[in-house]
Order: sequence, then C-alpha cells, then structure tokens
Amino acid sequence: MLESRRGSTLLSFCSSLLGLPLLYVGATQHQAEISSTFLLFITILSLTACIVTLVNTNLGLIVLIFSMLLSPEINVAEVPSRAVVMRIDDFLIVTVFFTWLAKMAINKELGLLRVTRINRWILLYCFVAFLSTVKGFVVGTVQLNKAFFYLLKYLEYFVLFFLVVNNVRTEKEVRLFVTFLLVTCVIVVLYADSQIGKIYRVTAPFEGETPESNTLGGYLLLIMGVLFGLLIHYPSWTYRVFLIGLLALMTPAFLATLSRSAWMGTIPMYLTLLLFTRRKRVVLVGIACFGILMGSLFLPRTAVSERALTTFAGPHVQKVFGKQVGFEASASDRIEIWKDTLKTKFLKYPLLGVGVSGVGVVDSQYIRILAEMGILGFVVFLILLTRVAATVWGAYREVQLPFHQGLCLGFLGSLVGLMAHGLTTNTFIIVRIMEPFWFLAGLVIMLPYLEETPQEAVAGKAA
Repeated sequence: MLESRRGSTLLSFCSSLLGLPLLYVGATQHQAEISSTFLLFITILSLTACIVTLVNTNLGLIVLIFSMLLSPEINVAEVPSRAVVMRIDDFLIVTVFFTWLAKMAINKELGLLRVTRINRWILLYCFVAFLSTVKGFVVGTVQLNKAFFYLLKYLEYFVLFFLVVNNVRTEKEVRLFVTFLLVTCVIVVLYADSQIGKIYRVTAPFEGETPESNTLGGYLLLIMGVLFGLLIHYPSWTYRVFLIGLLALMTPAFLATLSRSAWMGTIPMYLTLLLFTRRKRVVLVGIACFGILMGSLFLPRTAVSERALTTFAGPHVQKVFGKQVGFEASASDRIEIWKDTLKTKFLKYPLLGVGVSGVGVVDSQYIRILAEMGILGFVVFLILLTRVAATVWGAYREVQLPFHQGLCLGFLGSLVGLMAHGLTTNTFIIVRIMEPFWFLAGLVIMLPYLEETPQEAVAGKAA
C-alpha cells in the first residue's frame, strides 16, 4: 500500500512537472511564437531529466553543468531595450529541483535541508526583490508579466545553490563536479578559439541573435580564478599540466572577447590570489609572465590594443570625480545612461527602487541594483556578497586537502574579480556567469563539512 501511494504521488508529480514548459509557454504565447517541435523537445527533455534525477540526483546535476553554457535560448518577453530569454537550462533547473524535492518527500528526508551562513541573506535579497517589484507594479513602474521572468531568473541561481549544498556529501563528488565544469569549459573555449579571426569579438555557444562577449569574458574570468587556485595548491603534476594547458587554451579566447570589464577583473582577482595564498607566491608571478607571453603570441593584437587604449582617449569628455576625462563613444554613452538612471529612477524611488525589470539597459550591476531595488536592496546585495566572501575565506582557512584549498582560494579570487567586472556589466544577473558561480559557491561552502566526516558531518549540520 505504501509503495503504491508513493508511486501514485510520484506519477502525479511527474505529470505536473512536465506541465511546467506549458505554463511558461502559455504565459507568453502572445509575445513569442514557440514551435510545437520545440515544445515537444522541452517536454521530452524535462521527462528525461526527471527520470535521471530520480535515479541519481548527481546525474541530474551533471546534466545541469553541461546545460549552463551549452543550451540554446528563446525569447519569451520584451522589456524596454532588452529581451527576456529562457534557456533549456532554465527548464532543467526547475525540473531537477522539484524532482529532488519529491524524491526527498517520498523518502521522508526533508529534514536534511542544509542551513549555511548565507541562507538568510539569500532569502532576504529575494524578499526585497519581490517587495520592490510588487511596489513597482502598484505605482506603475513595472509590468508584472515581464517582471515575473526576471524574478524567476533571480531565484533560479539560488535554487541551483541549494541543490548543490543539499546533495554534495563526499569529497569524491566535489572532484567529479569540478571535472565536468572544466570539461564544459574546454568545449566553450574550443568553440571561442575557432571564432578568432572570423568575427570581431568571440562569444560562447548558443548566444542567440544578440551575442554578448562580456558574458563569455565574465565566465572565463570565473573559471580562470579557479584554475589559478588549483594550480597553486594541487601537487599533482599531471593535473597541473592539464590546468596550464587549459589556461593556454583560454587566454586567446579571453582576450579576443575584447571585454574591457573582464580584463579589468583580472587585476583584483590576481591581487586577491597573491594576497591570500598561504604558499608559492612565486607561482603566481610565473603564471602572470606565462599569461603575458601567451597573449603576445596569440592575440589579435590590433583589435585588443585598440580596444584597451582608446577607452580613455576618445573625444567625448565626462566629468569623473571633478576631473574632465576623455572617453570613446560607447564608454561615454554608458556613463550618460548611468547618470540618467540615477536621476530618473533611483532619486525618485530611493528606498525600494522602481522594481525588478523597471529599468532598461544599464551596464552596471550596482547602478541597476540601486535603480531597481533601492538603497535597501543595494545594502542587502553588498552584505550577501560580503558574507559569501567571508564564508569562502573561512573555508579556505579550515580545509586541509590541497584540492580543497585550491578550490576555495580560486573561487575567492573569482568572486573579487567578478565584483570588479560588475562595475560595467550586469554580472550578477547574467545566466551564463551566475549558474556556474553559484554551483561553485555551493561546492566551496560545503568543503569544511566534508573534511570532518564525509557523511555524518553533513547530517549533523542539517537543519
């Protein structure tokens, strides 16, 4: 009887789960034409992910790892000057998450949901985003059907984080997931390298109609920090050769993105690694020299040097900290948009902002947060990033295994680099940066518990 009831519950759940793509489509049918073939593909894929996750949740997470950078997109809504897109990984994350919850409920293991030091700040950030958006809908600064998809994406990153935190139980699983993350990176880099010399700025696969090279730059910045951390700490020369090879493969693509924000992020990332590492600072110096050498050999020199040198050499003058500074056209336009957004959005609604999706294209994470979620959201956002950094630093000081130390240090450097990247890019809401970011965050935060005892510590720390 019990098994029959469980089977019935599971069947009902799967049926409702497979309806999720229909809900997405039905909500936006007037805004995007979705072919029946695509809908059938999504339904089959969701069913497959559901079955895989039921059999083994780790397999479901591996599927998500590949889908983060290797899934196509489809427009589902339009906001001023920007389209809202859904990717296959959006459907898969929802599918894997709810399948895992159903699996936990059937096995009566819901009490094993983990509590971390950043849970409360994640929940508070989501609450402020929701509150500001509801307020924006009431006063007419956002459209609810458009804001829904943005809020969904905001929550999606954190769902992925909780999935990882609640399913990683052994050090072997950490290595497995990191391996697949790096394999995915190899595929992306090979694709990007194949574009060098053919297009002006290289991009990641399946970028849609409006490719974003800054997205690829931010993703490579994230992975680059992890590679550096592992290269510093991990003693295996075989593994180091692989890491060096991947860095060599990555450098031309990273530079060929022509992403000034990504280039800028390497400086604080590198300084963080140099400052906080407990060993082999000379290795970092060698890596820097290696990177410069690789860049000089493989760069599309004219495009890169022109992109870097003309930023502050243009005819457009802007006042920065009381001084007149010349900028090229795109940088000057970006600054004008920042000023206009702060004047027309933030100063009008300083506490809670205009709501998520209430501003158009604003290429700065911090300006966007101020305008959309006000001072309250901005403060919570900064505290969340600070708590993540503090938790990762604490993990780095606690863990003893070289692989874990390298992963913690590398992720800490990546976090600081992405915070700099966010000055001129919407880094912390970009799907292809934030999904691997929060996946890695879940792995790193779990490392101290895994070293205590592989399984008992996880259960003992559960809420």
